[in-house]
Amino acid sequence: MMISYLDEALSGIKIIKAFNAIPFIRHRFDDENQKYSRIMRSMAKRQQLASPFLRH
Repeated sequence: MMISYLDEALSGIKIIKAFNAIPFIRHRFDDENQKYSRIMRSMAKRQQLASPFLRH
């Protein structure tokens, strides 16, 4: 989803500027970026919990 928002913003930059929608697009991108970051951190935590412990 995040890439589609970025692609939409870059391809329609003239329209975004014409309708003064920059704050709206920035807010939507920031929200999507935070969701993505939260999901990636969650996945990393689960991977680390699932990895075997090494004992010497």
